[in-house]
Order: sequence, then structure tokens, then C-alpha cells
Amino acid sequence: MPFSIYVDESTNWLAIDYARVVDGKDLVASREQAAALNEDGHIRDFILDFTAVSEFVLAADAVEHIMRVDKARAAKLPAGRCAIVAPRDLVEIGTTYLAAISALPLDFRTFDNRQRAEAWLRGDLPGVPPTLPRRR
Repeated sequence: MPFSIYVDESTNWLAIDYARVVDGKDLVASREQAAALNEDGHIRDFILDFTAVSEFVLAADAVEHIMRVDKARAAKLPAGRCAIVAPRDLVEIGTTYLAAISALPLDFRTFDNRQRAEAWLRGDLPGVPPTLPRRR
């Protein structure tokens, strides 16, 4: 699979690191695994890292599936934060993916490197403007 998913125990962040060619099937699988890992909603902060992605293909049917998974999760997930990491030349990955998952009650930010994303989640990087309006 072109992704790994894990919970960083020191921060209680759920991280998904994507690599190589990522398509809708991979995004659906990763979202379903993330939902299973956080079934009770105890994890509130997330990092989705696309820095190792060489190609990104997201078909409309995958977007619809992701939206269904996340809409079902939205009621159980408390408000939280999601940092999407993508290199500047692939920042559309972050915004395309955000459009698919925007039903979640998360505060989304897009970053061009992992260090800035983690600093924001730690609260060490104030003033980063939202990528999308926050859903409640």
C-alpha cells in the first residue's frame, strides 16, 4: 500500500503518510483505517502527509466514498485539527483532498513541510490562516 497509518503515542496525533502513486482506492482505504483506529473519537489531531507522493489521481467516485465515510464519522468526532502536508508544487493535493473531507468538524491547515505542520499542532505556530472554513 502506498500509505502508512499510525498513532503517534507521544502526541496522540493520527498520521497518514502517503507515498508514490496515490489514487482514490488508497485514499478510501486510508480513511476507513483511520476511522477504525479512532472509532471512539479520542484522537482529535491529524497529519496527512503527501510529501512523498509522485502522482495523485482522485476520481469522483472515490471523493463521494470518502465523503460518505467522513460524514458518518463527523457526528462522533469532536472538533479537532488536521494538518495536510504537501510540497508547494503539489499543494493541489491538499486542497483537492480537503474538498473531499470537509464535512469533518476539523480546523484544516495546509503546509509545505512536516516540521511546520507539527509546530502548528503543538501550538507553536500561531496565525496560520485556515485552508477551509471550519465545519461544526
